[in-house]
Amino acid sequence: MIVVGYDGSKQSGAAVRWAARAAQRRREDLQVLTAVPTPVLHTGEFLPPVTADEFAAEAAKIAAAGVAVAEAEGAPDVVGRGVTANPAQALVEASAGASLVVVGNRGHHELIETMLGSVGHAVSAHAECPAVIVRGPDAGCLVRVVLAYDGSEPAERAAVFAADTAHSAGASLHIVGAWSDPAMTYGLPVVGDAKEIAEDVHKELQAIRESVLARHPDLTVTTEVTRGEAPVQIARIATGAGLLVVGSRGRGGFRSLLLGSVSRRLLASAPCPVAVVR
Repeated sequence: MIVVGYDGSKQSGAAVRWAARAAQRRREDLQVLTAVPTPVLHTGEFLPPVTADEFAAEAAKIAAAGVAVAEAEGAPDVVGRGVTANPAQALVEASAGASLVVVGNRGHHELIETMLGSVGHAVSAHAECPAVIVRGPDAGCLVRVVLAYDGSEPAERAAVFAADTAHSAGASLHIVGAWSDPAMTYGLPVVGDAKEIAEDVHKELQAIRESVLARHPDLTVTTEVTRGEAPVQIARIATGAGLLVVGSRGRGGFRSLLLGSVSRRLLASAPCPVAVVR
């Protein structure tokens, strides 16, 4: 089952449409989840005129509207679920029984405020399944999937997800390896031979390409090595892609970090939907 968050905003509508197409490709059920948080009251304040039942009814109403969006996109099996809860917490909890969780990069409703800094970041960092943050003006057809690969364990899992997604969509897969050095970032002396480093990255990409082709022999897979600040270079290459897939953290980060610096920056800057695989 795929779970998608919906709050009535334009970007959450794009997320529902993206999730509906994914449900068709993957032949899975789709759940449209709307979470309306109840207000936090402080001692001495008056109770608000909106009751808990009215909040629940509003959540169900919004979820039903999201179901209509998904059905119009062609999703065959869609259910709506409205709850009174913190949106990020509700989506993370729902991810435990899902194969994929999808959210827009930001949203708004009179009873809901969902910004990437809270909901999107929390879901991508804590979801128990791959999370897709739908970015860009319009999440169109999936023709090209870009994978940011660095050889880390999350990147290995991201490669499997990216390959399966591209295969199910009839899309191509482009694997990118980005590297930088202190000379470029801080003006410090170059560490190692640039040509040798690029060749090592190229070998890594060829190895994962062979692994992907062993899984999907008919998939069109290309590779590219780029030198420079990883988030900037990867975002540039992902321009025009239908999906950018990244691991939750690279091998250069601390294992205690739920999201690596590259993943965090791409969530805020990528020109297309981003899938984060833990």
